[in-house]
Amino acid sequence: MKFDLKAALQILDSGQWVSISFFTADVLKGKGGLWIEIQKCRVLPRDRVKAHNTFEKSGNGTYDFSKKAQNHNTHFTRNVQLLNKDFRKIHPILITHINNTELI
Repeated sequence: MKFDLKAALQILDSGQWVSISFFTADVLKGKGGLWIEIQKCRVLPRDRVKAHNTFEKSGNGTYDFSKKAQNHNTHFTRNVQLLNKDFRKIHPILITHINNTELI
């Protein structure tokens, strides 16, 4: 069984814990090509992230949500929460596997 991108986004946006594999890419810096596996992560809706105060850490050790708009729609990105409560920004178009199932 294989997923298409639409099904992958539905799984990610559901908020359930999943394992993902993806490639990195930064066109502006000319870097990327690393293949990364995250064994357990999930996408939290923005309002739940704010409620848990686990998003952007400011210089004084508290979390600040007013720094910069993430523009997830513009850049087609998602923030995934890792088990250690850190966040990592990913581009869903670069995901190769979700729960060990290949994306086409």
